Amino acid sequence: GIERHRQDAKWGGVPGVDRRDDHTYAAVLGEEYGEVCKAWLERDVAALRAELIQTAAVAVAWIEEIDNGGGEARA
Repeated sequence: GIERHRQDAKWGGVPGVDRRDDHTYAAVLGEEYGEVCKAWLERDVAALRAELIQTAAVAVAWIEEIDNGGGEARA
């Protein structure tokens, strides 16, 4: 929803069509997951929820990239 739109505005274009960057998705997903773990360790439920939404949105964006041809071999 809102977070996915925010990501598209930040990164530009359609995943897998206008942008094809598995390395960025891997790095961003790892960073978001780290923030989930930090919020959980701190027992900050509001931050945990927000970070889980961001993590899920990055995962969905990466899936959209794959589904839009981003999973094909690149030169």
